[in-house]
Amino acid sequence: MNYLIKIILITAALLAGCRSEVNKIPCVGLNGKKQAGVEYEYSTLNIVLGIIFVETIIVPVVVVLDRLECPVWVEK
Repeated sequence: MNYLIKIILITAALLAGCRSEVNKIPCVGLNGKKQAGVEYEYSTLNIVLGIIFVETIIVPVVVVLDRLECPVWVEK
């Protein structure tokens, strides 16, 4: 039980981390509209969370449809 609580706390800490200027632009899903001048790549954290919580079905669906690719670079 303590192991599960530690995993939940670590996951919450990772998700509540600092946000840079690039991360103010929202992530896009599978068919999301990407902004011009912004480079996107697959979010490893979101994919790992989708794999960990695969039994819930909801988390992987949200990751694929809404949070699959996140911005990594903005052209100025």
